[in-house]
Formats: sequence, structure tokens, C-alpha cells
Amino acid sequence: IAISVTGLVWGFQWFSKAFYTATGGKKEISFQVPVSDSTSNIIDRSKPAVDYVWEAMKNEYPEAAIIEVHFPHDSTEAVYAHVNPDTETYWKTEFRYFDQHTLEEIEVNTVWGKLEDANLPDKVRRMNYDIHTGAIAGLPGKLLVFFAGLIAASLPITGCIMWLKRRKGLRGNRNARRI
Repeated sequence: IAISVTGLVWGFQWFSKAFYTATGGKKEISFQVPVSDSTSNIIDRSKPAVDYVWEAMKNEYPEAAIIEVHFPHDSTEAVYAHVNPDTETYWKTEFRYFDQHTLEEIEVNTVWGKLEDANLPDKVRRMNYDIHTGAIAGLPGKLLVFFAGLIAASLPITGCIMWLKRRKGLRGNRNARRI
């Protein structure tokens, strides 16, 4: 059931929103990069904004397994960074956004923000991928999901085999009655 529900969350935006709302979520669930305020005081820098964000993330999260800093696509998009303490799962990822002109942090009201700001529905939504792949339970969970998928994939094949055998058996019985 969990694999099916998490798959539906991926497949249908309306289901994703309904499920999140049903669990008590009140934030925006789509990933959106906030806008940088291009009218604010631009600070004079010797390096690009992403270099400052990279250094800040390295200093703030020295034990992080993964740090990503994304370049803004234009002059209105913020610089955003992802920091994950774990290489096996994704739900613990911290999402941080910075004005590319002033380097001030921008707070967001989405599921994809700081983990400390996430409540239970936000965490459940963030865990969707890890639950779907079984990564939430480590290697045993991944194996369980693999074998569940293998069994589910074999059901149509074994069903056809059983149907063909039954059909063949019925034909044999008809011929036996005619003689």
C-alpha cells in the first residue's frame, strides 16, 4: 500500500496535494526558487554569490555528506543550496535560499525548506521518495521493495500461464466427453 500511495503522489499532482492536505499539511508542496530582490543594495564582492554560499554551507554543516549549490538562471532568481547529512536517504536534506545580490537568507513557506521548520506532514511528504524506494529502512527496506516489485511484476505472467493451462484443460475435457 505504501509503495502504491507514494507512486500516486509522484504520478498525480492532484493526489499529491490531496494526500498532503489530508495529513494536515498547510504549506506549498511544489519546489519553487524564490526571487532575489534586484532593487536592494547590491554588496560589492570579489567572488560570485555561489562561492560565498558554498563557503557558508561548508562552515555551517562540516559533517555534511552532500552539499549542492545552484547557480541562479537569471538576475531575479535566488541562489539555493541543498545540504544532506546522509548519502542513503533524501528526506533529511536542508534547503536554503539566498538573495544573490545581498546574500541574505530568504525564508520560504514550502515543504522544501529547513528541516527544523518541517512538521510531521512536511516530513512525510519529504520522505515520499525514500519510502517508495525502501531507502527509509536501509538495505532491508530496499530488498523488500525489490522483491515486492518482482512479485507484482510476475503476477500477470503467472496469471496468463494459469489461464492458458485452465483453458487447455477445458478443451481436453470437451473432447473426452464427445467420444
